[in-house]
Amino acid sequence: MRSHLTAVCGIALTLSAGPAVLSEAPGSTAAEFEALLRSLARAWSEQNTPAALACYTPDALYMQPPDRQLYRGRDDLRVLFDGLRVGTQTQFHNIAFAPGPASFSDFVGVEGKAWKWTAKTVR
Repeated sequence: MRSHLTAVCGIALTLSAGPAVLSEAPGSTAAEFEALLRSLARAWSEQNTPAALACYTPDALYMQPPDRQLYRGRDDLRVLFDGLRVGTQTQFHNIAFAPGPASFSDFVGVEGKAWKWTAKTVR
């Protein structure tokens, strides 16, 4: 079982009932991905930064398209999770494993975008 997300795209959209999408990684199954997202949602809802960070690899890329938030790696993600207010809740309503837009590289590309929030702007 893959124990960490390497890249999550659209996860922040789940706060407004959007989809969570992960490009399929070798050794991952849809059930494992859903279990990992449940762990992340629980940690997020409990404002448990260490447990949330444990769901990500050290070089994770977290983004909220279109061009809203971009966090690179656990150090940046710590800023995101440490900033959650008590009572913040997250639940994933729509989970898609492996499918994505026709050009996944365009979807997850970070260059040339004007991100509203990054760890540098939140600090």
